[in-house]
Amino acid sequence: MPDTFVIATAGHVDHGKSTLVNALTGMEPDRWAEEKKRGLTIDLGFAWTTLPSGRELAFVDVPGHEKFLSNMLAGLGPAPIACFVIAADKGWQAQSSDHRDAINALGITHGLVVITRADLAPDSVDTTKAQVSAQLRGTTLEAAPIVTVSATTGEGLPALISILDEVTATATAPSTSGRVRLWVDRAFTIKGAGTVVTGTLTAGALTTGDAVELRGETVDRTVGVRGLQSRNSTTSQVVPQARVAVNLRDVPADDLHRGDALLTAGAWPIVDTIDVRRTMGEALDSGVHELMAHIGTAAVPARLRAFDADHARLTLDRPLPLQVSDRIVLRAPGSRNVFAGLLVFDVDPPELTRRGDGARRAQELAERPIEGDILAEAARRGAVERSVLTRFGLGDRRQCHRGASGGHGSRGHEHKRQTIATGSVPRRNGRRPQKHGGICGQRCGKEGGLNSGWRLQTVEHLAQRAQWQQLLPRDPVEFDCEGHARSDAEAREDPGTQAHRRGDLDDAHHVEKSFGPAEVCHECGTADASGRDGGHPGGDAHAGPVGQLCAEAQQR
Repeated sequence: MPDTFVIATAGHVDHGKSTLVNALTGMEPDRWAEEKKRGLTIDLGFAWTTLPSGRELAFVDVPGHEKFLSNMLAGLGPAPIACFVIAADKGWQAQSSDHRDAINALGITHGLVVITRADLAPDSVDTTKAQVSAQLRGTTLEAAPIVTVSATTGEGLPALISILDEVTATATAPSTSGRVRLWVDRAFTIKGAGTVVTGTLTAGALTTGDAVELRGETVDRTVGVRGLQSRNSTTSQVVPQARVAVNLRDVPADDLHRGDALLTAGAWPIVDTIDVRRTMGEALDSGVHELMAHIGTAAVPARLRAFDADHARLTLDRPLPLQVSDRIVLRAPGSRNVFAGLLVFDVDPPELTRRGDGARRAQELAERPIEGDILAEAARRGAVERSVLTRFGLGDRRQCHRGASGGHGSRGHEHKRQTIATGSVPRRNGRRPQKHGGICGQRCGKEGGLNSGWRLQTVEHLAQRAQWQQLLPRDPVEFDCEGHARSDAEAREDPGTQAHRRGDLDDAHHVEKSFGPAEVCHECGTADASGRDGGHPGGDAHAGPVGQLCAEAQQR
């Protein structure tokens, strides 16, 4: 099966986006008679082609007029790649800035810039390139390649096709085994087939006969997939990235709207209250409270409660399927500009009922890595199953809990937190800094993995002890290799967990036999009741299970 990619256009009205798509694909993206009559794109248009490499491209052509910013965001929102268009004879204009801000807010890092209508102003090409470079500096498309074309004469099109091949070759590979979240951008009825919805599939796979969850403005039910089409061809399965049309059973098209979503059943949290971090735009504490939130193809009224300039709680008018790390574009109702870009930090935030809770929450969010903090989530609840964290968008990530990405070769960061995830007791007094553990058992470096048996151990770090004691319960949490988290007090009563500690389980459970008891005094950090880590004045009485004060420390 060839690789497939979805690219959304962006740029000011009348800069030649639709003409460019037509030149590349031979298809007219404007669908409505009014669009063709006025020569103005009003709603989303669609076209596709195959590159010389065999990669298949689907284009989502968006309107550039300021009146249709919401439609533009619906097309750009789910797209993984952006094609930013600017006309050589017109240069940078107002909606060029709006579309740039939308791309930046959505965090789209793969894309290209196309300078069109070069035949109309050949002497302005260099000036336009300089404008583009200056305007994109500091944005997600700062390093995007720039190519000059004329869609009417064909000049530069071979170079553009080559650039498209290069951009798609370096694009992040989508997950075909992940959860499906198909944001609906159209819903209609076909005689003899019934209801059809279309959208951009960016993860997971859809198969004829699947039962999927349909969540939307007026619908909440499980529906069956009757049939599938992609690139105008019937298929039994569609994998990302792809434009897809889904024929649904037993649901009228009148019940469906742009912004609804087809989901893997039971795999997504449906939430209306989230905590967020600002990624660009206006300060969140600037006094604006009523806003419009755009995510995927959805546009939902929302109320903003600012904690500080960069962090806030967002309450949506209706619940949406969201996860940690989702991107949201905010705009003021009636405004034709982007107000701010947001990163979702918490889809199950704590209630704020006491005086000063907002300020404390701001500090917690400010210290949280952008990938989310599985340790803080587990500590707040005392115990949490991996399936819950996965639904939140945390449990399936391969991130070090300190924020290092990848999990391979991230060596050399010393422990500066009181709590670490590891399978052995670290040395004290700065001797041999240890690779700290990653969330869900993922360690920095090549060892470890999601199924490795691991535990949280507390170590004395005076500089940050007070801060972490506010976040962590007296009994720290641990995960076993079955994916369950529990407090240490609960784990001590469970023979199975004792076996995890001793390393008695066989390799089928992916537990390292060298872990050992790994008991440590919470007060002084001495390991092992036998005093094998160099001895201890308190002897056996001075050691205890992880997180528990020794007898001598309790007396103090």
